[in-house]
Amino acid sequence: MTLAFLVLVEAALFVVTMVLANVQRTRVAGEYAGTGFHLLLLPVVAGVPAALAGQASGFLWVACDVIASTGLIWASRDASGTGTPIYNAVRMAGHLFAGVWIAAVSWRLGGAGPAVGWALAAGFAVYTLAAGRLPAKVLAVPGLLMAAWLLLLARHAQEAGL
Repeated sequence: MTLAFLVLVEAALFVVTMVLANVQRTRVAGEYAGTGFHLLLLPVVAGVPAALAGQASGFLWVACDVIASTGLIWASRDASGTGTPIYNAVRMAGHLFAGVWIAAVSWRLGGAGPAVGWALAAGFAVYTLAAGRLPAKVLAVPGLLMAAWLLLLARHAQEAGL
């Protein structure tokens, strides 16, 4: 399996995760899909050339999001939902690391890759640092950019023979 193919699988899984996570009845299913998405990112982060700080940030993103998803799965069993704000904060902190990794990887992408990647990184930063003051629907913009960026990354990986 090539890295390019794995990134295409990741793009598809990302879309499925976003759909499941945004439908109330399937929110927990979205957390399971999100856990899978992030765990499958490990070989992508390891295989795509990036500066050491960027690659480390990619791994931190995966760790934060897996911790958040697992915590939210467990919190869904607790009717009080007391842990939910903590896990959401962990997820948002992870998105800062995601932005660093995406920006680092985007330096090497051709075409629209850098612009989309840097816009995505900035979107993650703005949404995260707004600390929940923005409506959740605003996260749809980085979500759309993420799907596009993954497709651009897959194309780059294929052209580079990764």
